[in-house]
Formats: sequence, C-alpha cells, structure tokens
Amino acid sequence: MCHAQVNNMANTNKNTSSNKSANYLDLTLTMGIPMAEFAETTSSLPFGFSMKYNHQPDVKLPFLYGLGFSYLSAGSKSIQETETININAGGTIIDQFQIPLEFAIRNQIINGHLNFRIQGNNPIVKPYIDFLGGFNYFWTNTTLYDRSGQHFFDTDDRNRIFQKTQLGNFTWSAGSCVGVCAQLNKATFLNVSAGYLFGGRLNYYDKNQINDWDISINASQSPSNGSYDSNNINNTSALAKRSKTDMLLVQAGISVWLEATESKRSSRSNRH
Repeated sequence: MCHAQVNNMANTNKNTSSNKSANYLDLTLTMGIPMAEFAETTSSLPFGFSMKYNHQPDVKLPFLYGLGFSYLSAGSKSIQETETININAGGTIIDQFQIPLEFAIRNQIINGHLNFRIQGNNPIVKPYIDFLGGFNYFWTNTTLYDRSGQHFFDTDDRNRIFQKTQLGNFTWSAGSCVGVCAQLNKATFLNVSAGYLFGGRLNYYDKNQINDWDISINASQSPSNGSYDSNNINNTSALAKRSKTDMLLVQAGISVWLEATESKRSSRSNRH
C-alpha cells in the first residue's frame, strides 16, 4: 500500500522567508567651511561635489553602510603668458611668431570615507545620521596649456603640455553628519545634510598664497623641439601653511533609491 508516501509528506515542513535589501546613491554639491585652527590659517571656502553609496541589508532595519568621496576646489589662478619663437638664419632673426600659453594653478582636496548610517524608515521623509572615517588629500598643482589652437607643443586631447604637483599630503579624517531625504518621486529624494569632520595636521598652500604667485619662462631653456617640461618654468616659491583640517560640510543634492533586491531563505524541519 502507499501509506508511507502520505506519512513522508506529513513529516516534512518547509518554512520560507524573504529578505529585501536596498541601495542608495547620493549625489550632492558640497561646501567645506574651515573650522577651529584651520579657519585661522586659511581664507579658502572649498567647494565641489560628493558621491556616496550606501547598502541597506534589510529594508526593515534602519542600518546602512557604504563609502563616499568628495572633490573640492580650494582656490585657483590663471596666468597668461606668450612664448616668442625666433626663426634664425646664420645667426640672424628672419622671422618670429608668438604662441599663447596658459598656466592654471589649483588648490584641490579629495576625501574618502567609510560610512555607517542610521536612517528612518518613513517612505516620505527619511532623517539620518552618518558616522564617517577615512582620509583627506590636499594638493596644489600647475598645468600648462597651449592656447594657440595649432598645437605647436606636445599636448594631450585637452591641450595640456604638462602638469606638475607642487605640494601634496594625506591625513586622517573622521566625524559625523545629520541629514534628511525628502521624497520627490518613487526613486528620487531631495537630500540635505550638514556635518563636522575632524582632520589631521598637514602642509598646504592657501588661496591667497597662489594668488600672489607669478610664473616666468626660462628663456635660456625655451624648447626648440616642440616639447616643454617643468624645468622650463620658474614658480615663485611660498612657505606652506600647516594646521589641522577640521571642516564643517554643508551638502545639498539628490539621493537615488536603487531597486530593492530580494533574497529567500528556506529552512526544513522533520518530525519524528
């Protein structure tokens, strides 16, 4: 008889549960306001953009984790110069032409952080608090451009002849911020936040310092083969400033909710 088949079905109990996770991508404009010792040594107000990715393992729980990066410009200066090229025959100049050049000096900041977020579960308004830990990188560089339009010198596709970093330093960064996401549509939220980041001590150039810089071309080393390098350029030196790098970050932009994914868990128990 087939009674054993019925008993086996009765002795098997299947339990299936599902777990939904979600992902958020934050894209914001960012302003850094120097604080404490940093505010006393710099006149810069760094401004740029930030991108942050967070993963929520379970949409029923308010915990997310991820990472983010910010790029901030902390002052720049553009200097126009003209390089005069002579055509010589037997030691006599028979013709000459002038090539317009541009020197762009920029102070820049990149920071990267691991992020842990506690976020409200309200579908319309989601307040949150972030805890961050990572690094700051401050650097100043000079880029030389050929602005003739005829590419007399060796350049890349952006007309850059060369780029040189005058100063670059890493330090630690950590802090927290509070914010709120307000729903604009099903998948997009308005995102505003403010936070305080403590930063370690490093050397950097201030916006006012690079505004006082001058650049000159070494006439004795002017290129004759259509190539430039940093040895052709004189940079006015300046004593770098040094301080901690605490900043108040103010951010505004959007947060994009990426479609939730569902994973299923099954368990089986047998009755004996």
